[in-house]
Amino acid sequence: MEESTSHLLNYVSISFGILAVVLLVVLTLGFLGVVQLPVRYIIVKRKVRKDPYSEASFELVQKFFELGSFSFMSISVSAAGMGILILIYNAGLVIFSSSTLSEHYFEFGLAIGAFLLSGAALMAALQFGYWSLKHAFSEY
Repeated sequence: MEESTSHLLNYVSISFGILAVVLLVVLTLGFLGVVQLPVRYIIVKRKVRKDPYSEASFELVQKFFELGSFSFMSISVSAAGMGILILIYNAGLVIFSSSTLSEHYFEFGLAIGAFLLSGAALMAALQFGYWSLKHAFSEY
Protein backbone atom coordinates (compact mmCIF):
# COMPACT_ATOMS: atom_id res chain seq x y z
CA MET A 1 0.00 0.00 0.00
CA GLU A 2 2.88 2.35 0.82
CA GLU A 3 4.38 1.75 -2.64
CA SER A 4 1.15 2.58 -4.49
CA THR A 5 0.85 5.85 -2.53
CA SER A 6 4.42 6.68 -3.49
CA HIS A 7 3.68 6.02 -7.18
CA LEU A 8 0.52 8.10 -6.96
CA LEU A 9 2.46 10.99 -5.42
CA ASN A 10 5.04 10.74 -8.20
CA TYR A 11 2.36 10.92 -10.91
CA VAL A 12 0.61 13.80 -9.19
CA SER A 13 3.88 15.72 -8.78
CA ILE A 14 4.74 15.21 -12.46
CA SER A 15 1.32 16.39 -13.62
CA PHE A 16 1.44 19.35 -11.22
CA GLY A 17 4.90 20.19 -12.56
CA ILE A 18 3.63 20.24 -16.14
CA LEU A 19 0.65 22.37 -15.14
CA ALA A 20 2.94 24.71 -13.20
CA VAL A 21 5.13 25.20 -16.29
CA VAL A 22 2.06 26.07 -18.38
CA LEU A 23 0.90 28.54 -15.72
CA LEU A 24 4.39 30.04 -15.57
CA VAL A 25 4.33 30.61 -19.34
CA VAL A 26 0.94 32.35 -19.05
CA LEU A 27 2.24 34.41 -16.13
CA THR A 28 5.32 35.42 -18.13
CA LEU A 29 3.20 36.46 -21.11
CA GLY A 30 1.03 38.53 -18.78
CA PHE A 31 4.06 40.26 -17.30
CA LEU A 32 5.41 40.93 -20.80
CA GLY A 33 2.11 42.61 -21.65
CA VAL A 34 2.25 44.71 -18.49
CA VAL A 35 5.83 45.76 -19.19
CA GLN A 36 4.69 47.09 -22.58
CA LEU A 37 2.00 49.31 -21.06
CA PRO A 38 4.13 52.40 -20.23
CA VAL A 39 5.69 52.46 -23.69
CA ARG A 40 2.32 51.89 -25.34
CA TYR A 41 0.84 54.67 -23.24
CA ILE A 42 3.44 57.14 -24.52
CA ILE A 43 2.81 56.06 -28.12
CA VAL A 44 -0.96 56.29 -27.73
CA LYS A 45 -0.71 59.68 -26.04
CA ARG A 46 1.40 61.13 -28.85
CA LYS A 47 -0.80 59.77 -31.65
CA VAL A 48 -4.04 60.79 -29.99
CA ARG A 49 -2.71 64.28 -29.32
CA LYS A 50 -2.21 64.79 -33.08
CA ASP A 51 -5.76 63.82 -34.03
CA PRO A 52 -7.91 63.27 -30.95
CA TYR A 53 -11.29 62.75 -32.65
CA SER A 54 -10.42 60.29 -35.39
CA GLU A 55 -11.56 56.68 -35.55
CA ALA A 56 -7.93 55.50 -35.56
CA SER A 57 -7.29 57.30 -32.26
CA PHE A 58 -10.41 55.76 -30.77
CA GLU A 59 -9.30 52.25 -31.81
CA LEU A 60 -5.75 52.84 -30.52
CA VAL A 61 -6.97 53.86 -27.08
CA GLN A 62 -9.39 50.93 -27.00
CA LYS A 63 -6.63 48.44 -27.87
CA PHE A 64 -4.43 49.92 -25.13
CA PHE A 65 -7.14 49.31 -22.52
CA GLU A 66 -7.74 45.80 -23.84
CA LEU A 67 -4.01 44.97 -23.66
CA GLY A 68 -3.91 46.10 -20.03
CA SER A 69 -7.03 44.18 -19.13
CA PHE A 70 -5.96 40.93 -20.78
CA SER A 71 -2.41 41.16 -19.41
CA PHE A 72 -3.53 41.66 -15.84
CA MET A 73 -6.23 39.00 -16.19
CA SER A 74 -3.70 36.42 -17.37
CA ILE A 75 -1.49 37.28 -14.38
CA SER A 76 -4.48 36.94 -12.06
CA VAL A 77 -5.61 33.58 -13.41
CA SER A 78 -2.14 32.05 -13.52
CA ALA A 79 -1.21 33.30 -10.03
CA ALA A 80 -4.44 31.89 -8.61
CA GLY A 81 -3.75 28.59 -10.37
CA MET A 82 -0.24 28.50 -8.94
CA GLY A 83 -1.57 29.19 -5.44
CA ILE A 84 -4.09 26.38 -5.76
CA LEU A 85 -1.42 24.00 -7.06
CA ILE A 86 0.91 24.85 -4.19
CA LEU A 87 -1.85 24.37 -1.61
CA ILE A 88 -3.04 21.05 -3.03
CA TYR A 89 0.45 19.64 -3.46
CA ASN A 90 1.62 20.60 0.03
CA ALA A 91 -1.60 19.44 1.64
CA GLY A 92 -1.11 16.13 -0.15
CA LEU A 93 2.44 15.92 1.16
CA VAL A 94 1.27 16.57 4.70
CA ILE A 95 -1.57 14.06 4.44
CA PHE A 96 0.13 11.21 2.56
CA SER A 97 3.72 11.44 3.72
CA SER A 98 5.39 11.63 7.08
CA SER A 99 6.04 15.39 6.86
CA THR A 100 4.39 17.80 9.25
CA LEU A 101 2.62 21.08 8.62
CA SER A 102 5.38 23.08 10.24
CA GLU A 103 7.82 21.87 7.55
CA HIS A 104 5.78 23.58 4.85
CA TYR A 105 5.30 27.12 6.20
CA PHE A 106 7.33 28.62 3.37
CA GLU A 107 5.29 26.87 0.68
CA PHE A 108 2.00 27.89 2.27
CA GLY A 109 3.36 31.45 2.45
CA LEU A 110 4.09 31.25 -1.27
CA ALA A 111 0.50 30.18 -1.88
CA ILE A 112 -0.81 33.13 0.13
CA GLY A 113 1.50 35.44 -1.84
CA ALA A 114 0.22 33.99 -5.10
CA PHE A 115 -3.37 34.65 -4.02
CA LEU A 116 -2.48 38.23 -3.05
CA LEU A 117 -0.84 38.76 -6.45
CA SER A 118 -3.90 37.27 -8.08
CA GLY A 119 -6.21 39.64 -6.24
CA ALA A 120 -4.12 42.70 -7.06
CA ALA A 121 -3.91 41.74 -10.73
CA LEU A 122 -7.65 41.09 -10.80
CA MET A 123 -8.30 44.59 -9.46
CA ALA A 124 -6.03 46.09 -12.13
CA ALA A 125 -7.72 44.02 -14.85
CA LEU A 126 -11.15 45.16 -13.68
CA GLN A 127 -9.97 48.78 -13.70
CA PHE A 128 -8.67 48.49 -17.26
CA GLY A 129 -11.91 46.77 -18.24
CA TYR A 130 -13.90 49.60 -16.70
CA TRP A 131 -11.86 52.19 -18.59
CA SER A 132 -12.30 50.18 -21.78
CA LEU A 133 -16.08 50.05 -21.40
CA LYS A 134 -16.26 53.70 -20.39
CA HIS A 135 -14.21 54.64 -23.45
CA ALA A 136 -16.22 52.39 -25.78
CA PHE A 137 -19.55 53.92 -24.74
CA SER A 138 -18.39 57.50 -24.53
CA GLU A 139 -19.28 60.08 -27.10
CA TYR A 140 -15.82 60.41 -28.55
